[in-house]
Amino acid sequence: MHASSIATTFHLSLFRQSTIAAWTQHHRQPKHTCIWDVKPGILGLEAMLPLLSTQVNEGKLALSDLVRMISETPAEIFNLKDRGSLDEGYLADLVVVEIHRKHKIDSYRFLSKAKYSPFDEWKAKGKPIKTFVNGQLVMDEGEIVTKPGTGQIIRRMK
Repeated sequence: MHASSIATTFHLSLFRQSTIAAWTQHHRQPKHTCIWDVKPGILGLEAMLPLLSTQVNEGKLALSDLVRMISETPAEIFNLKDRGSLDEGYLADLVVVEIHRKHKIDSYRFLSKAKYSPFDEWKAKGKPIKTFVNGQLVMDEGEIVTKPGTGQIIRRMK
């Protein structure tokens, strides 16, 4: 796989693994008692990487800066010692991106509960096609390919 097609991302896998909010915008009562039954809904998460990849393609952002911003830096900020890098001994949380793939952002197809975006219908160049959490394929071409409950809650190390 070509290096420019891989962007490690603590950010995406963190929110896929650790869905802790059981609240919705419209209902103030918890809907589930089991954390693994809660659908994630984080506005902007699924548009972030395509929009930033577009900036890479337009020469406004270096790929290495993108990786640092969405992977290395969050791992440092939250003191996650075994994430944020593809180094030996680190957990393999990563996203494979077809960096030159053109598409439109379509919030209706988002996998999160948030089915809206201010970037709906924006043209993007760079599409996440696979997501791995702890080395296990969890998303392939926009489809979740693992069973509910895969992953773990990530706790900030002190």
